[in-house]
Amino acid sequence: ATSTATTITYVLWSFDNVTTDLYGNYNGELVNGATCTVSSSTIPYLGQGYPLGLTSSLNQSFQVSTFLNLASTSFTIEAWIYSTVVTGDNGIMGQCDCTSCENKCFFFFDSIQ
Repeated sequence: ATSTATTITYVLWSFDNVTTDLYGNYNGELVNGATCTVSSSTIPYLGQGYPLGLTSSLNQSFQVSTFLNLASTSFTIEAWIYSTVVTGDNGIMGQCDCTSCENKCFFFFDSIQ
């Protein structure tokens, strides 16, 4: 009998005022002034921790520095999203094979019609 080993990769970004992966493998950085801070004036439902704050008009994002290959892989994305302004398509997550290629990307969108 032939057996194969399955590699399980765990990644967790809590955004509790940090951009590091809990397991230390896929740390990220905030782009174009994105924040990990609490503001009760803009986020009325505060629990524990810090939210990742992004403004689409400023092209803000969270970028993972080590490539996390999700091709041909089952994965789960879990997020609580509170949008203050929602029009058109809003990207939730995206990945590309390279920085300058076309048609080699996949994206998850929250689309309001």
